[in-house]
Amino acid sequence: MDKTIQEWMEFDEANSKKKAKVLSTEHTQNHHSIWAPPPEGVIKINCDATLDNKRIRTGWKIVARNWKREIQASWDFTDTKYSEAELEEGLALRQAVDSAIQCGWKAVEFQKEWN
Repeated sequence: MDKTIQEWMEFDEANSKKKAKVLSTEHTQNHHSIWAPPPEGVIKINCDATLDNKRIRTGWKIVARNWKREIQASWDFTDTKYSEAELEEGLALRQAVDSAIQCGWKAVEFQKEWN
């Protein structure tokens, strides 16, 4: 899990600028993504998916933080398959919801990284 947290922190730092670029083999889209803490007592889960159809790979990253910005949990998933960006984003969000349920969190806010 330490590697997952480190990778997410690097990703988060790279995207902390006001304008970030998301690249996929399907298309490129600009988006704004600034993290803001959730209300006190709430867990905020960020999820993102990437795909590389040239190498037939997909991946998701999911990070849960509390209102103090402390990481509560993180997950990453990879698969070898062709896919669509929108599909993978939806699957990452569904996995984030399932993970929140498994952790027993009742007050959760979700934020996807794709616009």
